[in-house]
Amino acid sequence: YTRDSRTLGDFVSHQDVSRYTSRIMLGVTSTAQMQAAGLLQSGIRPEVMAYVFSIVAMGFIHIQSIVPTAEAPPLEEVADAISHLMQHGFAGSSEHSAAGKQAISGLMDHAIRQYDEELSKARRSHEQ
Repeated sequence: YTRDSRTLGDFVSHQDVSRYTSRIMLGVTSTAQMQAAGLLQSGIRPEVMAYVFSIVAMGFIHIQSIVPTAEAPPLEEVADAISHLMQHGFAGSSEHSAAGKQAISGLMDHAIRQYDEELSKARRSHEQ
């Protein structure tokens, strides 16, 4: 796990910033949609909530550069804690699953398009 995490962290650190900026901006749109559907609290601006989600994701990837693996709690326990905090800290009062699924689908479609574009670029550069 340690080597995989470090590899992932190095990969993320060396990516074009626009890749993540567009995801955060799409995250803002999706967050607003989920707030409108009552899936997320509406008392926090979508821009702020999407930014906090990005902080959590980036921190999770880079934490090993600060806390040695031997001193870190088990990954499963950390994942459970993050899940609990997100659910109870950000969850809204309604469960409109169709609207939530639509927002998440938009995020996934965007990520897939980005990966497809990067794969196409890599293939073209290898062919040259």
